[in-house]
Amino acid sequence: MLGHARSRAPPHELIAVRAPYEPEPRRDKQTLRKEALMRQFPGGAPVVNIEIPAKVAFDMDAMQGVIRDVAGRLGHEGCHSGFDFRFRHALDYVVNVQGEVQEAGFRVTGAK
Repeated sequence: MLGHARSRAPPHELIAVRAPYEPEPRRDKQTLRKEALMRQFPGGAPVVNIEIPAKVAFDMDAMQGVIRDVAGRLGHEGCHSGFDFRFRHALDYVVNVQGEVQEAGFRVTGAK
């Protein structure tokens, strides 16, 4: 309900006052999470940088697995809303003493 609040505001300004018997509007969990993130990060959604090798980047199932895994580590197992995921292709490479080329920062797990 709208009404006039007793204040020193000019009479032409209306101030919204909620009557004590009107319940607060309900918000769903996603809205509450978003509001909490906005309070926690007032400058915008936190950026999450993810560097991926080309083999993963061009495989839809693998990419969905990456998103699911990273979102789970951030506490959002079902979605990544509230975060700004930014993907970067692994463009830095190193060569080991055997002459094997691999992406920098990634461990080779046996298969060539």
